[in-house]
Amino acid sequence: MTRLLLRISLGIFAASALMLVSGHLIFSIWARRTMETSPPSVVVAAMDGLQARLASLEGVARDRELQRLRTTLKSDVRVLHRHAPEIPIRTHARLDTGLSVVAFDGTRPSIYVPLAGEQVLVAGPFPGMEVVHPWIIVLVLGTSILVVGLTGFFLSAWLVRRLRRLERAAVSFGQGDLSARALPDSRDALGSLARRFNDMAQRLQRLIENQRLLLQAVSHELRTPTARIRFGLEMLAGATTETEKQERIASIDDDLAELDDLVQELLVFNRFEDGAAPRQIEPIPVASTVREIADRLEHLGTDLRLTITDQQPPCEVACDLRAFGRAMQNLLQNAMRYAASEVTVACRREDQRVVLELSDDGPGIPDVDRQRVLEPFARVEDSRSRESGGAGLGLAIVQRIVTAHGGSITIDQTEAGGARVITSWPAV
Repeated sequence: MTRLLLRISLGIFAASALMLVSGHLIFSIWARRTMETSPPSVVVAAMDGLQARLASLEGVARDRELQRLRTTLKSDVRVLHRHAPEIPIRTHARLDTGLSVVAFDGTRPSIYVPLAGEQVLVAGPFPGMEVVHPWIIVLVLGTSILVVGLTGFFLSAWLVRRLRRLERAAVSFGQGDLSARALPDSRDALGSLARRFNDMAQRLQRLIENQRLLLQAVSHELRTPTARIRFGLEMLAGATTETEKQERIASIDDDLAELDDLVQELLVFNRFEDGAAPRQIEPIPVASTVREIADRLEHLGTDLRLTITDQQPPCEVACDLRAFGRAMQNLLQNAMRYAASEVTVACRREDQRVVLELSDDGPGIPDVDRQRVLEPFARVEDSRSRESGGAGLGLAIVQRIVTAHGGSITIDQTEAGGARVITSWPAV
């Protein structure tokens, strides 16, 4: 950061110094060459034919002409010998050619006109025609450089200070302080960068915390089947009859199947990672898709009645087909597992959304558990048995899929007391 500050400051000072030197040289050359080769027009007009007129005048007449010139030029006009000390030596060469010369007395110009013999007419110095002294130019440009340099330095210091705060937040976050955040103290590019950093940090914190909780939940879920398998192996070792051995083996096989289902659900859960964008969006007819999935799950409830209601024209959602199918499969599995006799699916359009209501006539979900069952491995207390509880990831997967499509999921209760799951999806 200090190197960045030095580079910016040195760059500003170098540019300012270059401006000072080039400006001074250009102005000095332009001013002197212009005044020496092109005297002001009023002076040229007054001097027109001056050499011829003064050559023909003497005494009082010449003095009268000189007085007229003083009045016209509003400056001192006098006749001197060419080698008088008032005449600069550098003008002699040009005067020898018979040409007028403009020379500077300090910062004010004077005009030297050669006359007959060794005489020279001197007009000036002229007031109001001063050329800015080079040191004044240096002072003005130097002050400008100082102001620009200091302004650039303080702006650079302010920029570096804010970058350092962002750097400290990044270092703290990288060292394990997941609550570290930058301070978005403005609406400029750095403020936007700080907000982007905070969004990234918040997302990473949420992902890490979810992974930590998921790891704890997985560890807990794995203990139960592995403990049953270990117990079954011990019982198998003590089995005395072939029938008893087959029963123990079947029990172990069921536990292994449960472990396999758990692993598969974990893979699906991680594939639909929280906040991940859908892979491929396409129009999906809701009613026919739900019917196909229900036919595949018919073994869960052969005596259940499935009712699907749709609008005209039929509802279509813009989703990833595989993800939408998995969400509907999980919802139907839950409904069929707990329904007493009927499962209903209602579809309707609301603005640019398609709302799906999936209801059953089972025992329902208590109010205190409706939000919790959307979390991984969360179950309603009465359904924790091996026969009905499942892995506890079904609704969590549904929530991730719905969220990835920009939708929402809520759990309600039917008039008969059964569970109603309401999901919204983007409409075609």
